[in-house]
Amino acid sequence: MTFTAGKGAIAVLLTAWWMGSATAAWLLWWGFGRGWWLLLCLFVLLIGTVYLPIWIRSVYGELDDRRLFLRVGVVWRREMTVPRVAFRTVECLVPPLHRLFGCCTMVLRFAGGSVWVPLLDADTVDRLTTQLEGR
Repeated sequence: MTFTAGKGAIAVLLTAWWMGSATAAWLLWWGFGRGWWLLLCLFVLLIGTVYLPIWIRSVYGELDDRRLFLRVGVVWRREMTVPRVAFRTVECLVPPLHRLFGCCTMVLRFAGGSVWVPLLDADTVDRLTTQLEGR
């Protein structure tokens, strides 16, 4: 089974990015009162708007009978392979912004560490959980 980030993932990240940029722009404008701070914040907003969709497309995973493979990242790519027999628990995190756009983040704990699988659809999380529990 292969999986990627969910449909609402881009909405979650862009909403958080825009809210943070707007807050930073307001604080810098209020604190310093110079227009070039606002231009810097708008530049950061533009960079995030271009980069985040590319990052969302980089979230990729595979689950088969022997292992879980996960790849996340564009500039700093992180690849992880975990044997299926090493898994101990499966958790699902759903913060309010994720819930608003129908996303979940899975935390897979195994012997020796944990894997965070970000911004998956709820049905993908259900299928992964079912397969990992061996039903």
